[in-house]
Amino acid sequence: MKRWQSTYAVLATLGMTTLLTPTAPSWGAHPSRSAETRPTISLNAATSRELRQLPGIGELMAQRIIAARPYRSLDDLRRVSGMTPKRYTKLKDKIRL
Repeated sequence: MKRWQSTYAVLATLGMTTLLTPTAPSWGAHPSRSAETRPTISLNAATSRELRQLPGIGELMAQRIIAARPYRSLDDLRRVSGMTPKRYTKLKDKIRL
């Protein structure tokens, strides 16, 4: 019985040490993702639900984006009613054709 208690005490100590040991901050350890590697949403194929994941895109704007398909360039998105220059700037790195 005493042997098991000792074993549990050692395992508990090792477990707590592992959990409480600080790790290097991740904010400086990995290079940031470039615009090319970030996940993007296709203007020509995305569903309404996928489009609504974009910042500033609600149900109505998603429907307008879908209705204005097909897109030949990202700049074509500017012709959608309600697509302000500010909104377009926020979206352009998160979308693709």
